[in-house]
Amino acid sequence: MAAAAGEASEDEELPLPSCGTFDYGGGLREVAIVSAIEEYFSYHHLQRPLEAFRRDVDRTGLRQTPSRASSALLLGVKDVLAHFDAGLRVEFAAAWARSLPEDFRSGRAGRALELRLQAHFATLRARQTLQEGGEPDPTQLQVDLEPFRAFLGSQGLDEVCGDEALMPLFALPFVRRPHAQPLVAVVFKAKWLQDLRRDVDAALRAQHP
Repeated sequence: MAAAAGEASEDEELPLPSCGTFDYGGGLREVAIVSAIEEYFSYHHLQRPLEAFRRDVDRTGLRQTPSRASSALLLGVKDVLAHFDAGLRVEFAAAWARSLPEDFRSGRAGRALELRLQAHFATLRARQTLQEGGEPDPTQLQVDLEPFRAFLGSQGLDEVCGDEALMPLFALPFVRRPHAQPLVAVVFKAKWLQDLRRDVDAALRAQHP
């Protein structure tokens, strides 16, 4: 009986050794890693290892069940984006600072993103008015732009000044009816806001808890 059991175990494919330990800390990488491994086996025509790997992936639930790290990160992303979508500047700023490390926020990419975010909140009321078919009140718009003007004056933004896509933002608080000026009107467009939200989402998801 023991010999028979031994022969049966030899014929039986054993699980791949690392399939039960896929939490690499970030959580969000798990599905991408699974896909990459599947692609490798398929490309090299390693059908039996591919089938064994897929069985273990299904057994451990990697495709359906996120890790605790993944769940926490996704919850944080949703919270920050919810504040962004609601136009809650203070709440967003606090959540943004908690979610992203200082080295990112102080780097070129982080500072460029911060510049765009400041412009977004400064023009939010006017953008909503335009979307509703109205005309922003010039006095109110200048009041809304004042914090952005102060931000430009207090921040050392030399390293992002050369970015052509950001140049209109530096003129934004210094022109009357900026939404009607071709140079800066892009800031009031839905496409500009969509691109900003996408980049905020990407920056958040790139961070590992």
